[in-house]
Amino acid sequence: MEDRGDDMPRYPKAIHTLISNLHWTKDTIGMGNSHVRLFIEKPWVLKIFHDCDQGHREIALLRWLDEQKIPVPKIIETAEDKKYVYLLMTKLEGLMSCDPMMVKKPEMVIDLLADGIKRLQRINIQDCPFSLTIKDRLKIAKTYLEKGEVDMDTWDTDIIKGRFQTPQELYTYLENHQPKEDLVFVHGDYCLPNIFIKEDTLSGFLDLGLAGIADKHLDLAICMRSIKYNFETDQHKELFFSKFDFVVDEKKIDYYLLLDELF
Repeated sequence: MEDRGDDMPRYPKAIHTLISNLHWTKDTIGMGNSHVRLFIEKPWVLKIFHDCDQGHREIALLRWLDEQKIPVPKIIETAEDKKYVYLLMTKLEGLMSCDPMMVKKPEMVIDLLADGIKRLQRINIQDCPFSLTIKDRLKIAKTYLEKGEVDMDTWDTDIIKGRFQTPQELYTYLENHQPKEDLVFVHGDYCLPNIFIKEDTLSGFLDLGLAGIADKHLDLAICMRSIKYNFETDQHKELFFSKFDFVVDEKKIDYYLLLDELF
């Protein structure tokens, strides 16, 4: 879709002043609980959050990660009204790592994906204010359950493997089988559309609303599932896991994939 700024809904003044004369298109990839608009005349992105707490968290994370010298979108302006939080930011340079041009180079992409995870894991978490441990994630998942927002139709049958018949059954299992955590900084949604590549180099991280302190296997699990989906094969699993200097715990990989089914 393409539209003019003066045909848009009414935005807070701080945002409207900057975008009122710009054309935009909708981004329909991985929006979650937000609307994303890509501007044509400027390399800008407007993300509109329905969940205001999520919006506040992502904005704070972008600022904190920028201080850590991590390549994330630069904040241009933020605002909010009674319903939404607005984040106007720069567009990352390069291509999504699932772009058709990237899929032609699986070994390079897998190497860069692993490097990105390791870069995030090197962040000093001593003073990190953002936590999304198992306890934190289960708390969020419980709110989704209570609101009836867990859609079983989207469950990955290769992950569920017929083990759970209801979201509550899955939640109970996860609550009762929490593994010991080896805590690092993680992206939280480390799938290929959220990792950008330019000139065979990782150029940035996107959609960091679930980032924070969590077990080091979390990003590996999400990334491996995304590699399998985007490359349409499971043959890269061993190569990907070999990029890390620890023995990957397959039980933890399974646990975090199951946990992600509640999100």
